[in-house]
Amino acid sequence: MKTKKVLIISSNSLPAAPSGPAYIAGAVRQAGHEVQVFERLFAANLADELSAILHDFQPDVIGLSIRLVFGDELDSEAPFGFNRRAWGNT
Repeated sequence: MKTKKVLIISSNSLPAAPSGPAYIAGAVRQAGHEVQVFERLFAANLADELSAILHDFQPDVIGLSIRLVFGDELDSEAPFGFNRRAWGNT
């Protein structure tokens, strides 16, 4: 099997441990592939930094990690359409 270059993009915009991307990166490495994780949270210039890693690393596969955060935990007026308090969870 040919070794693949795998880029995992963690799209978090809020401070949170990137446990999902870390688990996937570990599994990819154990399978014998090369992996890099791009953490969007720490990007000073998202477009430039993402373009640079795509150009420099030239991944064969790109994985995107999306973390669901309930907006009402941050802002009770957030317009996310689902309010956990409405379901009895405060």
